[in-house]
Amino acid sequence: MLGRRKGSLGAIGVPGEVAVELHAGKVKLTYQESYEAPSGVGGDSLEFAIPDALEVTVTSPSGEVLSIKGPGIGGMGSSMSRGKGWTRAVIGKVRVDTAGMLTIRATGDLSGAVEPQILIG
Repeated sequence: MLGRRKGSLGAIGVPGEVAVELHAGKVKLTYQESYEAPSGVGGDSLEFAIPDALEVTVTSPSGEVLSIKGPGIGGMGSSMSRGKGWTRAVIGKVRVDTAGMLTIRATGDLSGAVEPQILIG
């Protein structure tokens, strides 16, 4: 069930909530907006970031809120990409110990964001 494509398990708008049937394993969560962010100084980075106001929670079938480990060593890194009409930043990965229906919720006042979504998978 876990696919390789971005959002292969689904996507939700922000704010929003979705229940997703997942196998045990790791699931990547990615923040996306529908515009191409410009390159930063020197062209080595993108002028894009996950909004501070964004809150994402993943709840297991038993009601436990699962932790999201950010990208990089100790969750302190970043991973961004862009394509025609979109820019993405990895929020992190969630470890799913037991297969079942998980609830993913995204909240926050993201005024100014262009069609914000959370991609699952």
